[in-house]
Amino acid sequence: VPYGGSACPAYRRSGACRQGDECPFAHGVFECWLSPNRYRTQMCTDATTCTRRVCFFAHSESELRRPAMPEQDTSWLAQQTQAELLTGTTHPV
Repeated sequence: VPYGGSACPAYRRSGACRQGDECPFAHGVFECWLSPNRYRTQMCTDATTCTRRVCFFAHSESELRRPAMPEQDTSWLAQQTQAELLTGTTHPV
């Protein structure tokens, strides 16, 4: 089942989802940002000085992509992801 970049309400609430792989929503930060609707659709705050092994954000205009389809406001997710990547901590989305 393809999933969108929107966070699963059940997973976000409890860290678990009964639907598992059949759920149309993303479970966790990695699934949210690896969705074609999100991956490299925003600029990295570190731009060309980024040293992350995995970064979900674009580092130049040529890497910047348009989302596959419009979604809800996810600015909170970008802020949470940047903070988690800097501190090395993760929380259920």
